[in-house]
Amino acid sequence: MADKDFLSRVKSFVKYQPLMVLHHFFLPMVYGPALLHFRHGKGDYIIGCAITMQATIPFISLRHILLQVEMRHTTLYIVNGLLLAVSFSIARIYIWFHLVHTYAVYRDLPFIDGFLALPTICSCCTIGFFILNSIWFVKILLLVKRSSKEILNLLKLSKSS
Repeated sequence: MADKDFLSRVKSFVKYQPLMVLHHFFLPMVYGPALLHFRHGKGDYIIGCAITMQATIPFISLRHILLQVEMRHTTLYIVNGLLLAVSFSIARIYIWFHLVHTYAVYRDLPFIDGFLALPTICSCCTIGFFILNSIWFVKILLLVKRSSKEILNLLKLSKSS
């Protein structure tokens, strides 16, 4: 019975939030490959890293869906939050260090010199995106912490009653 209720809520979400579904599911599946195709092999590494950053989308989408179908106090929500935090730390935080490191190795420079050797627009964008993603990462960690505390409190209440 609960599975049927969950499926009907998911179907309702897809029906009433088609742009959200389009953006968080179909766009990365179509836009990324099309972008790689039309670039004719130029900048594939950078585009590949940009697509890798989208590895967080399934977890962000599932979180949004779980909130919409009122499943915030479930184990699935907590596990998804943890997976979101891990994937975000790799795909949206670490990747910037990886990009600069790769460029520094390509130019045969130490890491800091590699960063300083980037064109100014690239340095500014790197710093900007890193700061933005760091802010989001802190918010994600705080959400995971809050959700975990809420679940633990619910478990304690259910044990005591």
